[in-house]
Amino acid sequence: MANEEVLSLDFRRLSPFSPRISDADVVQDLMIHDIDILNALASAPIKRVVSHGAKVYTDKLDYAQALVTYEDGLVASLTASRVTESKVREATVSAKDAFVTVDYLNRTVEISRKTNFELNIGHSMEYKQENIVERVFVPIAEPLRSEFAHFAACIHSGDEVKTSGEMGKRAVELCMAISQGALVGQQSS
Repeated sequence: MANEEVLSLDFRRLSPFSPRISDADVVQDLMIHDIDILNALASAPIKRVVSHGAKVYTDKLDYAQALVTYEDGLVASLTASRVTESKVREATVSAKDAFVTVDYLNRTVEISRKTNFELNIGHSMEYKQENIVERVFVPIAEPLRSEFAHFAACIHSGDEVKTSGEMGKRAVELCMAISQGALVGQQSS
């Protein structure tokens, strides 16, 4: 995807309610993971953040949606919920020449590309394929365990961690902007 012109990103992280989280809103609890991914993919400065949310079972946001636009035209939509009966962890990337679907729960990545392949062998039978779907191999590994292993290896080797403090700061800043925007929307209703 490094050579693709990314147009938009859509993240959905939905879960049933669980009383285990009482000190964080849904943006801090669930959406933060997608914000990390978004920040890794977006290179331009943020132009605008619009967010809405709802307090359903707790005194904090239990549902939040955000639309983030960037100076270069990239648009990102993020939805996080802990009031949904189904557990969903998905991301989609719309690029100029590809559409990528990521299912974090089933650990699948599919890339649909327009190919415009035609085979005409001079007979009445012709074959035309409009697109092709690539299924990317995703190694089976528990993400949090891999993250801790990487961190421990960096401590031992002295290498830099892949996720810097600056990246964490950017994620928390966007997280706070989304939460605050959603809460302002709550007060006006």
